[in-house]
Amino acid sequence: MQSLGLSDAVPRSENRLKALVWPGIRNETDFYYVTEQGFWVCCALAVLTFLSNLLIGHPLSAVFEAIFFFLAGAGVRQSSRAAAIVAFLAYLLRVLVALRVSPTNFGIVSIIVLALLLSTVRATFLGARWRKNSPPAEPLATTTPTFFETLSDRVPARVWPVGRRIFGFFAVIEIFLLLVALTAPRALLFGGHS
Repeated sequence: MQSLGLSDAVPRSENRLKALVWPGIRNETDFYYVTEQGFWVCCALAVLTFLSNLLIGHPLSAVFEAIFFFLAGAGVRQSSRAAAIVAFLAYLLRVLVALRVSPTNFGIVSIIVLALLLSTVRATFLGARWRKNSPPAEPLATTTPTFFETLSDRVPARVWPVGRRIFGFFAVIEIFLLLVALTAPRALLFGGHS
């Protein structure tokens, strides 16, 4: 119930749509919500990029992208501004590469994902400022955490301390390859067929 926003101990200070695209952080519940939202956006990207790369016949790329976006989500859940920025930048570069391949590759889904990732970047910066200026709060009390709440709370806390180094390595490779794909001559990318 809490992940749906129906039974928060402290009610969020804004409506769900505003929280998705332009979140504000005024209390611990808002902070919890925006980092959890960023985690789920990155997890959805991990699944979608995994499936799309498998469909086009790139299983190694599928695994790499899934790990990259999952670790980005774990970082966002642990309030990493760097993870939020890199996830946004990587997805933006992916969209630009797709546009270079075919202008019809840009759609409403890309716009929505970019907006959600940008709001996640903003939320991590707001959260860091809010945490610095507010006294430490007690953890949010839930009656019975759901499977998804447990997953979004415990997995990132366990994965991120070690995963941040792997994420850093993957981020360098991801951004480098996307920049190469964006700037390389078309003949090189498409084997002489433009």
